[in-house]
Amino acid sequence: MRKIGFLIIILVIICGCEKNEVDLETEVYLKEFNEFRKDFGVWSTFGYYKTPEIINTDTPTIPVKYEIDHHIISDELLKVYENEDIYDNSVHKKTDFYFPKGIKELNKIIDMLPEDHSWVEITDSIDSSLSPIALIKFNSPDGKILNGSGVLIDKNTVLTAAHVLYGIDGWNYNFEIIAGENRFSSPCATSTISNVAIPEAWKNAADTAANDDFYDFDYDWAVITLDENIGDICGSFGISTEVKMNDKVFINGYPYENGVPSKHMMATGITTVVHSKQIHHDLDSSVGQSGSPIWNSDGIVAIHSNGSTSSMVNGGTKITHALFNYLKDYHID
Repeated sequence: MRKIGFLIIILVIICGCEKNEVDLETEVYLKEFNEFRKDFGVWSTFGYYKTPEIINTDTPTIPVKYEIDHHIISDELLKVYENEDIYDNSVHKKTDFYFPKGIKELNKIIDMLPEDHSWVEITDSIDSSLSPIALIKFNSPDGKILNGSGVLIDKNTVLTAAHVLYGIDGWNYNFEIIAGENRFSSPCATSTISNVAIPEAWKNAADTAANDDFYDFDYDWAVITLDENIGDICGSFGISTEVKMNDKVFINGYPYENGVPSKHMMATGITTVVHSKQIHHDLDSSVGQSGSPIWNSDGIVAIHSNGSTSSMVNGGTKITHALFNYLKDYHID
């Protein structure tokens, strides 16, 4: 896996059961990582969570903000969506992909992906049916220009990581969604946004966290509602609750390497651990890919949220039944 420098993220999921071999291995790795962190002076620059890449850290003035609505998804609402007396959560669920250009070219790309999990650059997002993958540009609370990744899941809805929208310093702002961005051809479409939504659990964790204890990625997901229905033109990905250990999965997003933030990269690998709210994977990942879809033939199964030099702890927030039910009710027609 690629080294991510000081933005290495450690994901440790502790269940209420007896520790298995994977849990113990994770615990050992975290102990070693914490020792490394103490000696690495610049680690706390953006806190200990996956921070979207830095495009320009020298913004001279704070940009003027355009107003959007911020929605907090309550814990109580998500508990309703977990209620099996109301929703049948015993079966796997999925929504459909929508590819205006079909999947012929996409299948060609999938066949060419290296088995070593390294990236392939997508040079034509539209013809390859990968135009639902979106570059997300925005300003941090102190005015820096940043970006993350996301994916259209309906005509005007983008799924991403919560920390792309909200972190320990508060709300980011001035979001621009560029669907199908790549270095070699025009993007499919762009849109500003009307509102964003994050889980209450994520906001509370960010608001109460010190820089050294912000590790909870169970709720690192968010929804962006766009001003324009660009999904009608660019297409959209399905979502799915179906994922198992050792499943083949893909990741698409915009890693920031060598000063080029608009490179649309794709890789394949497998899931290495599947927990109730998170998964681990061995997909190649780097800074800037926060919010990237982790997907298989059934749909998006997780949102990439964190990574490290150990494949065991590269991970994403899982599409749980509660999240699926919420998205289906509120955001997917």
